[in-house]
Amino acid sequence: MGDPMATTSSHKPGSESGPQIKGTCVSSVMAFLRDERTLDKVLQGVSEPHRSVFTSVIVPAAWYPVESYLHLLDSVVRVYPGEGLEVCYRIGRRIIHDGLNTVYRVILKVANPQAVLKRGNMLWGFYFKNSDFSVLESQPGRVLIKVTDAGRTTRAYCKSIMGGMAETVELSGGKDPQIIHPHCRVDGADSCVFEVRYS
Repeated sequence: MGDPMATTSSHKPGSESGPQIKGTCVSSVMAFLRDERTLDKVLQGVSEPHRSVFTSVIVPAAWYPVESYLHLLDSVVRVYPGEGLEVCYRIGRRIIHDGLNTVYRVILKVANPQAVLKRGNMLWGFYFKNSDFSVLESQPGRVLIKVTDAGRTTRAYCKSIMGGMAETVELSGGKDPQIIHPHCRVDGADSCVFEVRYS
């Protein structure tokens, strides 16, 4: 899969024109690391000014720089040598589990994975802004998704997105989700493409 710390070109930290992540997501990540008892160690590995994003009070309705989130995930990879990317996958699952089991539960009441993923741009907007999510193909059991923005990306970030997609499938009634990432901006692609398969 290549270097887990690989990244695209940098983006100015804290720029409001850059991609942003919702405070509810940040709160879920903090809770996950707290449960793992690795929060302090992970934060120690995050340089300023990014560390202060996570040591300050997290406001659920506020928006935070994705760039800072990428630094946090990079530290996760270092704290969990050999399994960091899978931990990032679990972090993505936790974000969606917390969100879709609470605030957005109504969306799942009469939905199925294909219907939910086809409306993924709406869900994506609940969690991210200044970032584009689009469905390229959709059929029962398979959805092809493109994600891109003007910021950088990392393998850890993409892995967390894959975890979120898997959790979305399961919470909307799908089984055995398989998330394939055939094209990644880290490898020079124009956009990140994810193929979601499920039964």
